[in-house]
Amino acid sequence: MLTGYFLEYFVKTKSALLFVLTLLISMLACGRNIATETTLPAGLTTRNLTHDGNERSYLLYVPANFDASKSAAVVFAFHGGGGNADYMVGVSKFNEIADEEGFLVVYPNGSGRRGASLLTWTGGTCCAYAQQKNVDDVGFVRAILADLQTVTSIDTKRVYATGMSNGAI
Repeated sequence: MLTGYFLEYFVKTKSALLFVLTLLISMLACGRNIATETTLPAGLTTRNLTHDGNERSYLLYVPANFDASKSAAVVFAFHGGGGNADYMVGVSKFNEIADEEGFLVVYPNGSGRRGASLLTWTGGTCCAYAQQKNVDDVGFVRAILADLQTVTSIDTKRVYATGMSNGAI
């Protein structure tokens, strides 16, 4: 009886329509990645973010044939210890494969004492700066995915990772 009265009251008011629309939009938005930017430029761009109070960066490769209307597959390519994202772009050749297959490639930068050189990843008891400072690289990867979801829709079932040496640990 109380439920029927409650519904009858809301149906009779103008706020009912607003309430129902707001609820419906909220429910629809819960299951989607809502990008705030509408297009990603093709090619290689640097993106920066703050994670755990540290400025971090990654390179994002978007192929020219990228279809932003579909949820994107993402490949993370981690450089080895002492390397950086620029180096990994050159040795991996993933951009060429992404051009053929239409996926995004993320080249994260590790962390280190000297800016963009001699970067490492935390790998248990390895390696150098990242291990000594207990850098949260897993959290950094999650932050990258969250950042990507602000600019395009990501297919979270098609997120892959590869790396070399320390970047493969």
